Amino acid sequence: MTAAIRVVVADDHPIIVDGVQNVLAQYPEIGLVGVANSFATVSEVLNQTTPDVLILDVSGMGGSVLHLLSRLQREHAQIGVVIFSSMVDLAPELLDSGARGYVTKDELSRELVRAIKVVAMGELFVSPVVAEFLEQARQQTSLSHKELIALKLLVQGLGTVQIAEQMGVNPHTAQNYITSMRRKTGCMERTQLVEWYRRTYDHTS
Repeated sequence: MTAAIRVVVADDHPIIVDGVQNVLAQYPEIGLVGVANSFATVSEVLNQTTPDVLILDVSGMGGSVLHLLSRLQREHAQIGVVIFSSMVDLAPELLDSGARGYVTKDELSRELVRAIKVVAMGELFVSPVVAEFLEQARQQTSLSHKELIALKLLVQGLGTVQIAEQMGVNPHTAQNYITSMRRKTGCMERTQLVEWYRRTYDHTS
């Protein structure tokens, strides 16, 4: 019987790879077809195996995971990438950069198989631990009502003085809103604030 979902694991720890293999062996509909132990070898393994899902570690793999995700988006866009890491702090950035799933290594037995199946269908999946982290991050960067108004005006191309006029406040207050938003979101420039808004709020506004 040929597995319906073909999976490649990219991880530099043989013990982790063995653990993933042991878990997947319980599911005949999922087949482990390749292993890469560094970012440098991922593309070669993908070309040789043509999987549906790539399980990707992010640390100790010899390079930038963001650069790898960018390359995968260009060269292997049909492959769903599930980040499999002991760290969750990169989750917002990696999901924004093209990863379709995120599972922590502590959740191997409980969540990885679910992630593989969901991502193989073209949908997004985050494990409970990651979902909780994302919610906490969202709350920490949530903007006040007036900050959100100022940001929407900024997205429309208005400058500080124009934003102040539209909101009925003085320019110093308008600038304080922008400064506060930059601090909350980690954006260094106004153009980054605009991009952050489009990623975070456009689908709800």
